[in-house]
Amino acid sequence: LHDRLNDTDAGCTRFLNPTNKEVIFPCEPKIGKALVFLHNEYHDGDVLRSGSKYLMRTDLMYQLKLGNETQSDCSNDKRAQAKQFYAQAEEFEEKGQYNKAVQYYKKAITMWPTIEQEMSD
Repeated sequence: LHDRLNDTDAGCTRFLNPTNKEVIFPCEPKIGKALVFLHNEYHDGDVLRSGSKYLMRTDLMYQLKLGNETQSDCSNDKRAQAKQFYAQAEEFEEKGQYNKAVQYYKKAITMWPTIEQEMSD
């Protein structure tokens, strides 16, 4: 959940096609606008032309259960590769290379949407 706390002339939240990175939907920044979406949706923030952008982010956590088992269709190979991307993202983040870190977090989450939750269990 993103809640905009001020108006800006740019800096919208953009939803992207994960394959070609084209903008599918830009959500214009307006004070009080709430934006709810799944965490694994490919998104980013457009460039802010001036001033500052303030928003409040809240994560709503849930787990879909099918009978006694949780929903998971990620193969072991995909999980291993996603873990590598996630570890690389953490390294970039520690080095202050935040744009690179985001790229690798997105790769990991695209391959294994529940990686953050399952790795912290």
